[in-house]
Amino acid sequence: MTQLRSSPKPIVDPTKVAGYFRPYVPYAHAAADLHSAIARTGSFLHGHFELRSGQHSTVYFRFSRFASETQNVAMVANLINRPIADAAMKIDAVVSPDNASVILAYELARQLDVPRLVARTSSDGMPEHLLGSTSLKAGSRILMVSDVITTGRRIGALRRLVMEESYDAVGTAVFAVRRSKNHQRNWQPSQERLFALLELAAEDDTFGEPGHNARAECPLCSAGREYWNSDELSNCWT
Repeated sequence: MTQLRSSPKPIVDPTKVAGYFRPYVPYAHAAADLHSAIARTGSFLHGHFELRSGQHSTVYFRFSRFASETQNVAMVANLINRPIADAAMKIDAVVSPDNASVILAYELARQLDVPRLVARTSSDGMPEHLLGSTSLKAGSRILMVSDVITTGRRIGALRRLVMEESYDAVGTAVFAVRRSKNHQRNWQPSQERLFALLELAAEDDTFGEPGHNARAECPLCSAGREYWNSDELSNCWT
């Protein structure tokens, strides 16, 4: 069967964006601004994608495109920092993988006035080595940062690196958590805080189970539609 590879189409209608991105309660007041920014940047795509989880999907959020506008990153960091400040939560440093989320980590660190650590990632995108940690003491309270969480495997790997340095992982800051009918959220220990602005409700647009080859369960693959690998999109800044 001939494989057809169509270019992803940006979803630029804020109303359609809002149908997928649902705000967590603390950030409901900012939902319209977030939806407008996603639509304006064309960072939410419709097409055929293979996620890092191995699942296939008809929708993909390209955080690198959203973050290419500095005002968007500043807005997200400010929203995340408000409940941290309200709770008088002590943060000694922030850490993120060396992917698109690093720009959000940079802005969070700037607003919190704390050091920023970076986790070097392997070829499969998993954090494997922590950089820039020499000035911190054992027991330092670390805020982990990501862009979009699907299965939580990357955050789990990041947490292990933090713990190996005898630091304390106290929470995760993330732009969005992707919801999936085939996977339950069990990646976060109960003692850690989650600062997530949005939930990406894409379970009806996602096929297969995490960690498995989803091509046999994907109707787009069955129809001969070639997919875009997430690596082709996620690490591009424009």
